[in-house]
Amino acid sequence: MTLTQIISPLVSCQALKHLLRAPPRQITVLEADIGKQCYSDFQAGHLPQARYFDQLECTTPTAFIPRGLPDMNCFEGYLTRLGISNTHHIVLYDRSPTGFFASGRAWCLLKTYGVDNLSILNGGFHGWVRENHKIESTESNDAQEEGAFTEWQQRAPTDMIIKGDGKSV
Repeated sequence: MTLTQIISPLVSCQALKHLLRAPPRQITVLEADIGKQCYSDFQAGHLPQARYFDQLECTTPTAFIPRGLPDMNCFEGYLTRLGISNTHHIVLYDRSPTGFFASGRAWCLLKTYGVDNLSILNGGFHGWVRENHKIESTESNDAQEEGAFTEWQQRAPTDMIIKGDGKSV
């Protein structure tokens, strides 16, 4: 049984706390944001073992699409530098009031690029703090080891849209 079969798409703070303690370390926690403007908040305090995930990394904004999809090769390299591998289960969170603004977009972005092992932390950063779980200001050393993505496949939008009869549109 894989982690993805065990871990719900919506993870409670208590469940994540237990997952972070359990070996082997196959969980990657990403604080999702749109741009580098909130990196100082991340540095001041974040969830244990979290890495900062800037969704605009590798994008080229245009007048019509200011937050488009990143270049596939650049994005793969970015995730690899974050220390993420195909075998990792990624748990996303953000600092919005509900914890679903940037993490929801990150979930869609990662799904578009073929990542299936994803969850969102219910309540995000504020939910974690409300439940009195610890935060830390040191960055995870895990990211110092590069990840290993292989056969990275970008999905076409039609691969992600299914009609009611179970067939792709």
